[in-house]
Amino acid sequence: MPQHIQVKAGEAFEITLEGSGGTGFRWELASPTATKRFVTLVDEDRKAISTVPGGRTVQHFRFQAGAPGKLELTFRYRRSWEAPDSGTVQTIDVQIDPPG
Repeated sequence: MPQHIQVKAGEAFEITLEGSGGTGFRWELASPTATKRFVTLVDEDRKAISTVPGGRTVQHFRFQAGAPGKLELTFRYRRSWEAPDSGTVQTIDVQIDPPG
């Protein structure tokens, strides 16, 4: 089930996704060029949330909202050496409202 985020144009927002460390898997934004009118990826980082080797990690994607509209951000959890369409998909619906 997709998650939903509602922001105003010009606002910053963050999407956080959990994963497993040491497995080679990593979240990536699928088709980032298709979203440039509506959002800009400002920053991305990944941090361990467990001290156990191979434990849980959290990956933060920080965006700046652009033009008002609706879009779907699709993230794929996969290993870099596997096919681009492999792995788990997470979809986030984003509604960008006019400022003010």
